[in-house]
Amino acid sequence: MKLKIFFTIIFIASSLFSNAQKVRFKAVFVNQCTHKIEEETNYTVIGSPKYFGNLNYEGNIADLPDTGVYKMYINLNTDEAFDIKIETFGFSSDTFYLPKINNVSYMSNPPFSEYFNCDSLCNGKLTDYYYNGKMRLTSVFKNGQVIDTLKEFYRNGNVKSIYYPYKKRYKFAGQKYHEVLRINYDKNGNCLNYKDSKLGIEKKYYQNGKLKSEYYFKNKNKNYTEYFENGKIKISINKDTKNEYFLNGNLKMHMQKHESFSDKLFRKINRTHSILITYEFQEFDSIANLLRNGKFISDNWEYIFSYRFPECFNKITAKDFREILYQTNPKTKEIFHWNLYYENGDYKGTKTIVTKYELTGDNWIEISKREIINKKFK
Repeated sequence: MKLKIFFTIIFIASSLFSNAQKVRFKAVFVNQCTHKIEEETNYTVIGSPKYFGNLNYEGNIADLPDTGVYKMYINLNTDEAFDIKIETFGFSSDTFYLPKINNVSYMSNPPFSEYFNCDSLCNGKLTDYYYNGKMRLTSVFKNGQVIDTLKEFYRNGNVKSIYYPYKKRYKFAGQKYHEVLRINYDKNGNCLNYKDSKLGIEKKYYQNGKLKSEYYFKNKNKNYTEYFENGKIKISINKDTKNEYFLNGNLKMHMQKHESFSDKLFRKINRTHSILITYEFQEFDSIANLLRNGKFISDNWEYIFSYRFPECFNKITAKDFREILYQTNPKTKEIFHWNLYYENGDYKGTKTIVTKYELTGDNWIEISKREIINKKFK
């Protein structure tokens, strides 16, 4: 009997010790509009890219592997992560206010959104708070629209974003919109990005505060520049040219648009028509040796230029290339000819014949030929 009691005590002590070594966390959410606890609110606790908090949905409790700092996301909202610091083993909890001021976006063309304070449109000066008493959001509203500076804050009190609607408006798709200024910050107060649609400027920054990219888009001569963290230019784009660079500063790829005056005039008159434009390109290695150069024809400058090298070339179909010269020894080149492609008399897409030549002395000698078929979408 005594032996049985002894083992029972050992088992209970072992269970208590085992439970004490576990980390269990529960988030409590308070609805500010109803002043009630929302039991059905979903949240995810993440400790690292390899670990997701295991939720026991009966009690909405997260079983965690260890103490430490975790990130919590509410209702799969990845725009805002709450830092959860757990310093002791066992059970712990934290309380959060669910926002009472929310921006509601509608599926419409043009896009439209408005702010609600609980179930009513926002009007006047309103402020929303976190459970710890710090401000979450504050602004002045009229019929659900922001009419003065809107500030959002992190839970630690640092500014998250600043949004300011200028009085000047522009018209798009029959609707009038405010020019706006928007600045976003990280939790430590470092500026992440800055956009002023009135001045036509957008800038992004690395976490160390150095400039990552700048985009000027107000006038017709739009230009974009992206930088490495050491301050050297990584990409530069203007209305006719795209250059990409290696980290050592040497040119990696150069692309130039060639559009005749008649093409520009036709495009200006016929805005709904696409114009095929000739582009020339050069590719270099990191020590400035030319690897290949050539030309292609396309009707979508913005689409091609939005991708980085070499992905931008992967977006160009074979039928758009005209020639590529490879700076090999001996030199080789590929000439592209395309035509419509049919199967059993039915149009199926395009077929590009790529003929490869090798430079022998002063003559180009054909060495191979291949076909590339681009079938149309069904």
